[in-house]
Amino acid sequence: MSVERLRETRRIGGRRIVLREARRTDAAAIAALFSRIYKGKYPLEFGNNVAVLKSEIADPSRAMWLVAQDAAGRGLVGAILFLCDAQNRMCKVLGGVVLPEYRRGGLGTTLLKRGLRFMTRQARVADVLYGTTRTVSEGPSKMVAEAGFHKLGIFPNAVQIEELEHLNLDVYLTDRALRLRRRTPYLYAPFASIYDIARRQLGLERAHVVTQRDPLKLTKKKIMLSYDGDPARAAALFGRYSEQKRISNSFFPFHSPNAVLSAQDGGADVFLWNGGVGKQTMILGFRSDYASHHDLLDAVALAVQNSGAAYVELLVDAYDYVIQQEAYTAKYIPSAYFPAMRLAGDGHRDDYFVVSRTFRIIDFTSAYVTRESLPYLRSYMRSYEALYIEPLKRGDAR
Repeated sequence: MSVERLRETRRIGGRRIVLREARRTDAAAIAALFSRIYKGKYPLEFGNNVAVLKSEIADPSRAMWLVAQDAAGRGLVGAILFLCDAQNRMCKVLGGVVLPEYRRGGLGTTLLKRGLRFMTRQARVADVLYGTTRTVSEGPSKMVAEAGFHKLGIFPNAVQIEELEHLNLDVYLTDRALRLRRRTPYLYAPFASIYDIARRQLGLERAHVVTQRDPLKLTKKKIMLSYDGDPARAAALFGRYSEQKRISNSFFPFHSPNAVLSAQDGGADVFLWNGGVGKQTMILGFRSDYASHHDLLDAVALAVQNSGAAYVELLVDAYDYVIQQEAYTAKYIPSAYFPAMRLAGDGHRDDYFVVSRTFRIIDFTSAYVTRESLPYLRSYMRSYEALYIEPLKRGDAR
């Protein structure tokens, strides 16, 4: 890279630290940081692949790796990645890593704050930033809180490192994002609880809750799906249907399909991103000829569970109570609320729910849950009981 967009020296934890944008020649050193901390178990590809790191560093319009270097000549001691979505004026923050002996003095927080300021005030490419934090200790949650992020949800069993872990959703909203936010979501009633938590946190308006909806019920005859794990074929089919405007529920930034589930009767194709050593699945959109989609979403969950996944996730429009009801009927639980996530064509920013299903035991006994996250966890568990326990009490479980 010919010009560094960011470079400065600070004294942090008693040491002189250079904060700068990474160069392609830093890729191996960044990979070494991940190797030392995660010992090859980091769940995303850049944590183990120097070629991926080099490609990200080489594309400053899409990504910025911000690194911390010991000015005494001891090499890189920390790094963090900011992925950019120019269309939605959004950044995803991930890959934060700092050597243990350099954590005193808040180097991780400094990296995060400096990158955030660059994206929102200097480059001015983002109105919204978000990331997820682990719940194995207090440190990650403390770091994002000090940078001004809000905890807006929790995802049980969302990632596997040593073992399955839960993640928090952390969102940073600029004043501009909140000004442009589209007001008054339309909610299917079971989604109101999690919205109200976010509303109280951020001072949002009350939503319109739709209660007069005929109930949906999963059919006993399941949709049969065939799996194709070829990323090139999945991407090509997704692109073709997108050009034909035949993809529904297709907003999922920073992910591209690497697999597709196709209904054996030809009625649907569901596009997936599989990651996290095969334990995570994201539904990126679907082409469907079915009148409603609750049976399809249920079939997807069963298919990815049978493939070994522990967790599946879907983004749901906060103004579309129909897809909310379909997802809930398919036992996807409202897990997080993301205000002002998507920049729409009319200039407003739209809110989204994150809904998820997990196929493993939910155990929070060793997790660090913040005061901000606890209401979301309680809301999640109430929905879990309503969907998975109450039917047994009524005797109508399938």
